[in-house]
Amino acid sequence: MRSRALGPRWRPFVDDAVAAEDRYHAAVRRLDKGPLRDRLEVVGRDVATAVDQTWQVASAGQDLTDAREAIDLGDILAELERSDGAAAEARRRQLEIAKRIDQRLVSTEARLGDLDARLDEVVTRALELGATQQTDSLALIGSAVTDVVAELTNLSAGLAELPALPPAPGTSER
Repeated sequence: MRSRALGPRWRPFVDDAVAAEDRYHAAVRRLDKGPLRDRLEVVGRDVATAVDQTWQVASAGQDLTDAREAIDLGDILAELERSDGAAAEARRRQLEIAKRIDQRLVSTEARLGDLDARLDEVVTRALELGATQQTDSLALIGSAVTDVVAELTNLSAGLAELPALPPAPGTSER
């Protein structure tokens, strides 16, 4: 995982997730050996999975960002002004594609930010648990990280599925 391969829009999510994982493992290492530490080590595997999923989402987000940056709205709008008929319709469809990508980028960034904050909360709970040795929130930690992993997995899968536009007139779907 090289967060430097990501642009400034997506890199902070991965960097923060990696830092959260580091803080989590540091908190677990400070615990005495025993059932509490053992359980938190198991949860730590899910934290690592959350970091991997964050990378997957951020990487897909970067791919989508790159695709969107390759769409020149100025050029499309200029061509649209000079076009009519089928050419104008094709330009409008290009604008629609850019709009869909923009919407997907904004929603993905917001969801990833929420999930990043929830992962940080899991780490904070683990730090508290390690400091107090109270096991009452142990189940909450495990459940919370499992939920974050599931949502990250769904988010990653959803990025591959942009809603399709209807086929252009005169073409057939394959």
